[in-house]
Amino acid sequence: AFFRHRTASEIRYLSEFFSKLIEHDRPGWNTAERPMVLSETDGYHGTPIPVPSNALVVHAQASDGVMLDQTLDTLTRDYCIARTTPHPIAITGTEEFILLITLELRRRGIDPASLGVKFLMTRGHYLSEERRKVFARHWGTQVTDYFSLSEILGSAERSPVTRHYKFSPTVFAEFISLTDDSP
Repeated sequence: AFFRHRTASEIRYLSEFFSKLIEHDRPGWNTAERPMVLSETDGYHGTPIPVPSNALVVHAQASDGVMLDQTLDTLTRDYCIARTTPHPIAITGTEEFILLITLELRRRGIDPASLGVKFLMTRGHYLSEERRKVFARHWGTQVTDYFSLSEILGSAERSPVTRHYKFSPTVFAEFISLTDDSP
């Protein structure tokens, strides 16, 4: 396997870069407390690689009953970690992951909207408008859908207003014709 090691100055630069992106695109994300984020670990893409940011990312899975219980415990528990929100304020994962935890919370009599999640971000698969509305209704927050590939650092955020994708500054997108492969 190929591993890319970064210098301390590269890590500082990347951390500042992504923090500025977050400040610009997510008002309220940068608070005095570091946001705790629950992120689905995708079993098809190996070990998560940390990207420098101001968030504390807690990885979760729901591939079996034990992992699902641990994920829901993480969502419903308060933590005492210095300068960090006491519970996850953001969840990122595939549509299937978010659907599963939503249904299981409801089955256990827990209202997802009561958990204080402010950002719900889907990735990995197409998210229909109807499913986006269902998630928004259950969680009481706006849902942001991302187009991304695990092979690149970056993504494209789907605007909740125009429904168009906005590529992050780290992505240079090229659009190819479906009929003749021309740009």
